[in-house]
Amino acid sequence: MTETIDVDVSAIRSALLEVIGDLSSQYDNLQSSSVIQHAARKVLNRQPDRQVERALLASFYDLFRTGYVSWGHDLANPAPPFCHVTELGRRALAQRSRDPANPEGYLSHLRSRAGISSLTHSYRCGGTQHLQRGMLQGDCGHGGRGRGESRSSGA
Repeated sequence: MTETIDVDVSAIRSALLEVIGDLSSQYDNLQSSSVIQHAARKVLNRQPDRQVERALLASFYDLFRTGYVSWGHDLANPAPPFCHVTELGRRALAQRSRDPANPEGYLSHLRSRAGISSLTHSYRCGGTQHLQRGMLQGDCGHGGRGRGESRSSGA
């Protein structure tokens, strides 16, 4: 029987953002394998673990889905393995310690600015989880309808 471990996805995401920030400040383009290997050195602690490896890959691809990173370097190299940090990604990296896509940093920033109740904390946690998954506010609890849209389509 395979032993399961708890995977700290937030720590993995943090490591990825740190690596991407470091590499993008040194190089004009990124390559996916370099980003993943640098991040793996930070999170695997020299002990391969399939669950952590898969969580790392999923977190890396989430950055593409949420628009922080995009495939290609330029028109001559428009596809994988080349990738680049988008404008949204640059803004997130600039405020990495308090960006809503970094739940631990964001909640820590909120706690340092004001006392937040447990109810507010739970709403903020839910909101940052939706942001990480790339969901828009209209997707939350409205069955795919935007705000103000009714269930019936008749006049």
